[in-house]
Amino acid sequence: MPNQDVTIRYEYANTTGYFAVQKFTDSTTNERIGNLNPISFANAAAMNVPYTGVYGYLFGSATANPAAGTFDAAGNFTGVMPSANVNLDYQLNRDPGYWKTMNFAVANAPYNHGVVPSSTFTFLRDDHTAAASGNAYTFQHIIDLGGVPTPAANPQPYYKFEGWYLDAAATTPVTAGMTFDNDVTLYAKFVEDPAYWIDINFASEITEAFQLLQVSIHTMTTSGVIS
Repeated sequence: MPNQDVTIRYEYANTTGYFAVQKFTDSTTNERIGNLNPISFANAAAMNVPYTGVYGYLFGSATANPAAGTFDAAGNFTGVMPSANVNLDYQLNRDPGYWKTMNFAVANAPYNHGVVPSSTFTFLRDDHTAAASGNAYTFQHIIDLGGVPTPAANPQPYYKFEGWYLDAAATTPVTAGMTFDNDVTLYAKFVEDPAYWIDINFASEITEAFQLLQVSIHTMTTSGVIS
């Protein structure tokens, strides 16, 4: 009809290509790990996608959606690019050599006025290689994951939790950015809460009085009052 609004829709065909996108999942927690790794292929092109790996993990299994090819035992994918993106989903297993245990305890006296709930946490170690940078767990990351228990001073309110330390003598503090290269025990240090403690000083009043008495006796003796 004349003078009626008309909507025109344009549809574009992809003539350049699509992406094969590698996605990695921790098989223990079923959480996404690592970075997405999209690789561009032309339509109907042969795909050869090597397994790139993720720090601290071993290849477990993988699936392609849509099913455009196959994986070998090492996780490498071969196939033909369809007229759609392909998701390559990898289930990765934790490498036992890279996952270590963190334990928690109370420091030695005099910093032992408290308790720490019984707890352990499995963390990704730092092997001090370039691959570990940004992947090894920092202490702050472990806190963010809920892996650090909450210490409680005892007796309260006279003592308070001061921080975590690497040694039972509480001389080396744990910092937020610190990483760990092996199994480790962290020690909770408890100190006096200054809001509930006061200092009492003792003056030598008795000694001063005794010294005055000695001076008086000496004076009386030399003047002949006391023989």
